[in-house]
Amino acid sequence: GPTSKIRAVRVDNRLPVEEKVLSKAMYIEYNLAPDPPGQGVHDPQYAREGFAGGGRRVGQDPRFDSEGNVWLTDRGTPNRIVKLDPRTGEMKDYLTPRPKAGVHDLNIDQRSGIVWVPENEGVPASQMHLLAFNPKTEKWEQEYHLDPENTIQASLKHAQSLAIDSKGNVFTGMILGDALTRWDRETKKVSVYKLPPDISADFGGSPYGVVADRNDNIWVAVSRRGKIAKFDTKTNQW
Repeated sequence: GPTSKIRAVRVDNRLPVEEKVLSKAMYIEYNLAPDPPGQGVHDPQYAREGFAGGGRRVGQDPRFDSEGNVWLTDRGTPNRIVKLDPRTGEMKDYLTPRPKAGVHDLNIDQRSGIVWVPENEGVPASQMHLLAFNPKTEKWEQEYHLDPENTIQASLKHAQSLAIDSKGNVFTGMILGDALTRWDRETKKVSVYKLPPDISADFGGSPYGVVADRNDNIWVAVSRRGKIAKFDTKTNQW
């Protein structure tokens, strides 16, 4: 509150800094390539569209693949994913199938190399798909509706934050809609699991952050409730 004392994390023993080692460090920036006039974010069809009002590139949530390349989403409109080779600085962009559907983050199945991207909003709104990009063919090869049976009865749905378990199943959080979805690698079907009522009253949970542990439990940060929820994939129970 406004009368609280200013506080900081207490550090009893500060870590030593080895100046000779630190002096050899190098900080490198890789800027997303600006779009030419009339193209990309400057294309009139994308004017004032999407995240941050349009007109600029917005990189977010980098991930490494097994070969050391870096992948990230570009939340600007048109929506893209970006591949960076940090050894050469070379970048390559790939438009998403529906460049106005919105993107937030991505994740990579390290065994297959597939880059998984959930549409954030969808086209039309709340009709989001989970997208699979194959770096070998450089094509979007699969897509799956994230709420195929309209299980989530919310006026607006947004998908973001995803995790991949040891079996290759893909889990996506619905930050608007208060649910967790699972794409099953074997059946290629999507199931939807709503958050428990006690942390999702009036769709007020806002799951933001999803991670799998080594036992394939899925942990979800329920941001508006100040809680962490655990989903057991063996019982399909919270």
